[in-house]
Amino acid sequence: MKPVKADFELFVTFSQNIPDKSINPKIDDAYKFTILPRLGTLAIDILNLDAPDYDPLDYDPDDYAGTRPELVRFYNDFIQHWWILLSMRRFLQTHGFNLSQYGYTKTRDPQGTFDQLTPQERVILGKQFDSDAEALYDLILANNVWTFDGTAYRKPGGDSCSTKRGNNFGLSAIS
Repeated sequence: MKPVKADFELFVTFSQNIPDKSINPKIDDAYKFTILPRLGTLAIDILNLDAPDYDPLDYDPDDYAGTRPELVRFYNDFIQHWWILLSMRRFLQTHGFNLSQYGYTKTRDPQGTFDQLTPQERVILGKQFDSDAEALYDLILANNVWTFDGTAYRKPGGDSCSTKRGNNFGLSAIS
């Protein structure tokens, strides 16, 4: 189950007026280029979870009656937040830039009351999202239980369970 635009407000400041077509590709790219390579089989299982019908503001994961409650809880506790931060980082890199016949242009408020962030300001925000996403990934790696709903997964970092990022081959189901 992947996050949707409404989920962003749980973790970051985000306007619901932004069109879905501007954020949905960023959510998909965060999964394809970061989450799937790092988590492997676990990422596939998370993406294919049946989303429980719930209101995120009053949902209690302990009440989830589906077939994968541990995996849903892991998703809700760590993966969703991490995924949203990764998506937000991708979104910030290009939001407000428009591609036209004249190249990339920078949008201004029609009344001139504000300007878009400068590239340097975006870098600052992007580094914060990167830092937060890496901290969440470290929390994910710190999880000592890699069996969810009867399926055992290999911890990221190879068979040696190394947490060095250079030896990160993702998670695979091992039983």
